Amino acid sequence: MDRGVTLSSSRIDRCQLRRDHIYTWRKSALNVYSHHGIYESDSKVIHFTMSCSPTQTCWDCAQANRKGGVIITCLDCFLGTGDICLFAYSVPLWFHAMANPGIQVTCSMEPQDPPETVLHRANKLLADGFGMHFALYCKTGHHTKQSVIKLHPAPAILGINYPSRPLGKAVATFALTASLIKSFGKHH
Repeated sequence: MDRGVTLSSSRIDRCQLRRDHIYTWRKSALNVYSHHGIYESDSKVIHFTMSCSPTQTCWDCAQANRKGGVIITCLDCFLGTGDICLFAYSVPLWFHAMANPGIQVTCSMEPQDPPETVLHRANKLLADGFGMHFALYCKTGHHTKQSVIKLHPAPAILGINYPSRPLGKAVATFALTASLIKSFGKHH
């Protein structure tokens, strides 16, 4: 695992930051969610935000934030009152299943690409604009998609995202099988 990421904690200190996919926990009026970005350097984070972001920002970052989309802000404005958390890559299936019980994804079984590739993608998307799953795409080069499983809708209802690659399909199959076994056990 990356730099001490465990099931109970993925927090890291500023001195541990490299060109990483980081996230922080934010609160909205309706829920708590993970907000993701790519730490570039010099305390700058490239991330996706909706226009009129409700978080408190410094004057420079507020100017960048006005339009929404992919923006670059200082680390403090990205974090708000939250901690720095490191998104882990190349985790085993059991870790992924335990660390991502709901709709908040905090790790991936996908391998990560080299930092130069990641920053190239992030800076290109900063110029072009991009949508959701920005940081995951920058680190792996793969978009995610919402899986719709017709036999058993539980993963889709929970909003679980799976990569559009064979490994992602294996996770979907694992989740479906586990859900069906659990359902079967309740009825028999």
